[in-house]
Amino acid sequence: MKELRRYPRYSISGTIMAAFRKIIQRGSQEGDAIRASVMDLSRNGAGMRVVVLTSQPYRAGDTIHVEIELSDTSTIDSVAEVKWTKPLPEDVGYYLGVEFLKISDKEKDRLNQFLAELGKEASGDC
Repeated sequence: MKELRRYPRYSISGTIMAAFRKIIQRGSQEGDAIRASVMDLSRNGAGMRVVVLTSQPYRAGDTIHVEIELSDTSTIDSVAEVKWTKPLPEDVGYYLGVEFLKISDKEKDRLNQFLAELGKEASGDC
């Protein structure tokens, strides 16, 4: 299968948490934040693991607000689009892939710096 991603994704060895809410209209959000474990991260998206007790709340094409807490406890906020979902084994939740749509330049710089550090760790340059 051909790789469609424009930027490399970095697997997260520890746990980075994310919270997200569905955006139903400009400036409004629906429901409580759902927490997710970030599995991989790139300049323009993330893969997450969501364990829930209810049915899957998001579908491909949904626009959501994503807040990712980095290992230094700073957060990256973005409006994102759900690109895909896939159930976890035993119906305990689902995997979710998102593409960042709106992210400030300041947070984009912080994300790129974080990813550069992950890249150094992955290549053994640290």
